[in-house]
Amino acid sequence: MRKILIFFALTFLFLSQTVTAFPLNREKTALLDKLFEQTGQTAAAVGMQMARLSIQQMTTSMKIMNPDIDQKIIDMMEEIVEDVVYEEIIVKNEYLKMIYPIYLKYLTQDDLKQMIEFNSTPLGKKIIKVLPVIMQEMIPVAQAYSQTLEPKLLQSLTERLEKEGIK
Repeated sequence: MRKILIFFALTFLFLSQTVTAFPLNREKTALLDKLFEQTGQTAAAVGMQMARLSIQQMTTSMKIMNPDIDQKIIDMMEEIVEDVVYEEIIVKNEYLKMIYPIYLKYLTQDDLKQMIEFNSTPLGKKIIKVLPVIMQEMIPVAQAYSQTLEPKLLQSLTERLEKEGIK
């Protein structure tokens, strides 16, 4: 059991490695903070999303590896993940340190100002409000569609393997 917990802890650490930092422009990061605030991507909100996702993935994997796992272990793991994520993302702002460079790689200061300005309009506010709902509704549609493609994909793969002489 200890090996399983160590495996998941190391996996979580590997998946949460930070990107290489570079000097950040304070005005640009302030604009990003405003953008994140407008769109609900604050470090706290994203941190809790990351914690829930990590917990869900770890719990599922642990139950697959050990179906008889004690619920107490699952509860303890959930508590530890939440505590670590809170410390790293909320208290130390590690999440922002990771994502600032990504946003700043693609968006100029003027881009950020325009996005903030747009998000302050009635349409921008509506987009911020409905886009997550749209994305949620799209997930089952995409999943259902991918299931309809599965037979065609398997047939195409089988034909290609046969054509290549691979069995």
